[in-house]
Amino acid sequence: MKTGYEMGGALSTVMLSIVVPTYNRAQLLNGLLESVVQDFDQWPEDLELIVSDNASPDETGAVIRGFLQRGYPISYIVNETNIGADGNIAASFDLARGKYLWVIGDDEVMYRGTVEYVLALCRTENFGLLHLSSSGFVQGQQNSVCTREKPDMVKIESVSSRKLFRLTNIFLTFISANVVNRALIKDRFRNFDAYAELNSSLSQLSWTFKALEACEIHYYVSTPLFGALANNSGGYKLIEVFGINLIAITKKYLQGVIPNAERIMTNAIVTRFLPREILSQMISEHKNEFENENIAEITTSCFKENLYFQLFLKPMLSGSETKTKKAFHRIRVLDKMNRRLGYALL
Repeated sequence: MKTGYEMGGALSTVMLSIVVPTYNRAQLLNGLLESVVQDFDQWPEDLELIVSDNASPDETGAVIRGFLQRGYPISYIVNETNIGADGNIAASFDLARGKYLWVIGDDEVMYRGTVEYVLALCRTENFGLLHLSSSGFVQGQQNSVCTREKPDMVKIESVSSRKLFRLTNIFLTFISANVVNRALIKDRFRNFDAYAELNSSLSQLSWTFKALEACEIHYYVSTPLFGALANNSGGYKLIEVFGINLIAITKKYLQGVIPNAERIMTNAIVTRFLPREILSQMISEHKNEFENENIAEITTSCFKENLYFQLFLKPMLSGSETKTKKAFHRIRVLDKMNRRLGYALL
């Protein structure tokens, strides 16, 4: 007997929609899709898999046809023109039919058993947001990550909106880590617009943050369940997106929902995210391809009133490799201590 849920007066049997926005990365996409389909000898009727192709000129279409020929029911959407990464991600919300939505980047690789595990949670639990942890891998390791087994014991914790935000904050921007209750968002916020944050490079936060507002039951999984390709970000201005835009969007959606959300996010950006990115841009051989901006100038302008910036991040911007490394070490010590305290110092 088929089960389903009601949304907007209609009954849907799709419990989980996986949507993969992609552009011109056929080889990476193939690795992700192999890792998604490997869990099922017979495709579940309540699992939907959609690929939204942003008019790729490469062999993306051929990759999809290969999976279709093997019997996997992938819905393949091809945009007439490239509508930009933000537009393609935003479209994911409306393309989906499932109660839950999981938008996955085309460069991730799921562990064996992860998709089955997430689907089972969607079938049996009722949550606003499920946040998954990942481990990093480098180019060329896709096949080994794909065959990695999900641990038998998964550490999962039921948390409130406030606690989930304190634990994850900056990592809520990692689109592949979040499974959101799409049906709840549509029912609770009848005028919800998935395109509200277009051109911010953070369009997914419109529904991620609404999921935190929609209910107080969420799940945080601290056991890594998939692999994320390292050193593969770029195409935008780092501080403009993960400074100006992120703080503004946090304030817009979470002011009055999460106490001190703006302060927590700002502290998290300064202590959990920017140090590693700045170190990479300044002295690492493995630099992400961000658009040009004066990192020292715009970072100082954005965070000059922040105590953690003054104590830890500002010395990293001195221009001295020695000072940068020493400051990075100090801020990593702070972050480790904060992690043990459940990020109470944010």
